[in-house]
Amino acid sequence: MPRTRQELEAAAARAADWVESLDVNELEWGDAAPLRAIVGALEEVAEAERRLAAAVDAARWHKIPWSAVGMALGTSGEAARQRFGASTSPEPNGKANRRRSGRAARGSTSG
Repeated sequence: MPRTRQELEAAAARAADWVESLDVNELEWGDAAPLRAIVGALEEVAEAERRLAAAVDAARWHKIPWSAVGMALGTSGEAARQRFGASTSPEPNGKANRRRSGRAARGSTSG
C-alpha cells in the first residue's frame, strides 16, 4: 500500500488506468465494478491526505505547536513533525511558504 500523498496519487492514477483498460467480456469474474469501487476509495484516500496536509499546514502557519498538531492527529508532536514538517504552508496572500523542519531550520545537513 502506498504511504505518501504522492505515492497514493500515482497509485490511484495507475489503478484507474488499469481498470479502465479491462475488457469486461474477458474477465473471468465478469464485472469491473468492484475494482472501480476500490479505485474510487483509493482516490478518496489520496484526497483526504491532501486535505489533512493542508489542515496541518494551516495550523502551523497559525503558529500552533507540533505537540498540539500531534494531539489532534492522535500521535506525538515529533511524529507529526516528521510526517508533515517539510510540506508547504499557505500564506494569507495566497503564496506558498516552504516550511523547513526544525533540523533543517537550524542548518543541520545530516538526515
